[in-house]
Amino acid sequence: MIRPKHLAIALSLANLCFLFYWHGYHDDPFYRQQPDTADNLAVMADVLLLGLAFWGFYTLARLSQRRFVLEASRWAFVLVLLIPLNIVRQLLSRLGANQLQTLLTKTGLIIACAIIGTVSACVVVRWRRRIIPALALLVLLLFPFTFFTFGRVVTQWFTERSAVWSRTDPPTPSPSTPPPSGRRVLWIIFDEMDERLTFIDRLSGLRLPEIDRLRDESLWASNAFPPGPETLLSMPSLINGRIVTGVKTEGTGDLLLTYKGDEQPVNWRNTANVFSRARDLGYKTAVVGWSNPYPRVIGASLDFCQFFPRRYPDSDLPFFSRMLERMAIVPSSLPLEERFHWLSPIGLSLDGLEALGSIKTYQAFCKAAIPVATNPDFNLILLHWPIPHLPGIYSRSRGDFDSSGRGTYIDNLALVDRTFRELRQAMETAGVWDSTTVLLSADHWYRYPFLLDGKSDHRVPFLLKLAGQTTRLDYNRRFNTVATHDLILSILRGELQDPESVARWLDQRSNEPLAGFDPPRNSWE
Repeated sequence: MIRPKHLAIALSLANLCFLFYWHGYHDDPFYRQQPDTADNLAVMADVLLLGLAFWGFYTLARLSQRRFVLEASRWAFVLVLLIPLNIVRQLLSRLGANQLQTLLTKTGLIIACAIIGTVSACVVVRWRRRIIPALALLVLLLFPFTFFTFGRVVTQWFTERSAVWSRTDPPTPSPSTPPPSGRRVLWIIFDEMDERLTFIDRLSGLRLPEIDRLRDESLWASNAFPPGPETLLSMPSLINGRIVTGVKTEGTGDLLLTYKGDEQPVNWRNTANVFSRARDLGYKTAVVGWSNPYPRVIGASLDFCQFFPRRYPDSDLPFFSRMLERMAIVPSSLPLEERFHWLSPIGLSLDGLEALGSIKTYQAFCKAAIPVATNPDFNLILLHWPIPHLPGIYSRSRGDFDSSGRGTYIDNLALVDRTFRELRQAMETAGVWDSTTVLLSADHWYRYPFLLDGKSDHRVPFLLKLAGQTTRLDYNRRFNTVATHDLILSILRGELQDPESVARWLDQRSNEPLAGFDPPRNSWE
């Protein structure tokens, strides 16, 4: 006999097992490349199949009328319930719960978790006849969450199916007259690259030979501060040349910016920026970026633009393969699975799934970025790279990618060095390295110091190699990198042609406000 209550509990438990997916699914549509309809339908199908499997297993156990089988089914329910509980733990840890490790030693934290786990297990065993039914009731009460998640998918499909996700305003025609010179600027932003961890307090054993090589032939500004603490504030500030203190996304293609000192927001799509101004000078512009949907917000200012979303789209994956891939992640969410990879059919944890997607994004980004950087037809190029931003996707000890989810920010710094080496080699081969001004910087500092040494520093790298430059010039005065907008235009206009003139230009900016936050003052200033 089919009991609706048991079927509802089974479907609710199955839906909870996919919390890792539903949590990421509700990201702001502004960041997504396109609706993930096939992904959503695949997970919905997985929930239904898994729920039917849970219900069928429990129904067979009841029909057997054997006490041992019924008892085993109840403990199987508890084991499966550990999956959503562990997912909640992982999600909370990303919100800052890892700061517990700053209060306890690693060994102390393990002992505390072991004690809590043992006590919890004893309580469940001792009062299982009351606790297991109570857990089942809790899962039943969460059954409406299934309708909520499924309903959001259906609602998105109807409301966003007509949206033009790849929408970009057509670029304005390029000037018919040739540019005034062959000047060329390559602007590199490595997301979340930290000045202190890169140069000042570099971890022993971390080698960055290519970044050091660039520093030794550039103007190195060691006290450069970004205009904001996160990408969505900093990148519009850097590109527009004004500090943005507030942002608001609207739908899939609009970002409203509030500038420092202003009250009314403006649409990023309708504002002048460094690229539109470079085009006014007769130059061709290009952007390859990630996270921010550049084609939809500044596409009209660019001759070429490509962006990569935070979550890598598996657009070519067949529907049944999507189902298998998502279903295979469920066992990986069991506690301590990272110690026992045989529990998962593909050996990936929740962090591992994120790392694998980030590796795909990085590789696709490189494939798009290097041809643009080596194309002499473009005069102003922005490459906004997705590294060294977490998750860790590289192993510096092996010199290869790492999809286990255990990579670190320091490993990603090593990948930055490898990436820059490959980029430079490609430019040298194409014969454009010496004639290109290269500016390497970041949008913000590393924001999770409790995962490393606990120290915080708001500085970002700022290395400027002018075309033909081969010697180093150290610049120590503090300034806000929002000045990058004006600096690039001055270089394109031919007003700055040597490191000393750049230093004098920066001197005029050193007294400007650094941003809406108060960066710490350092003893070496």
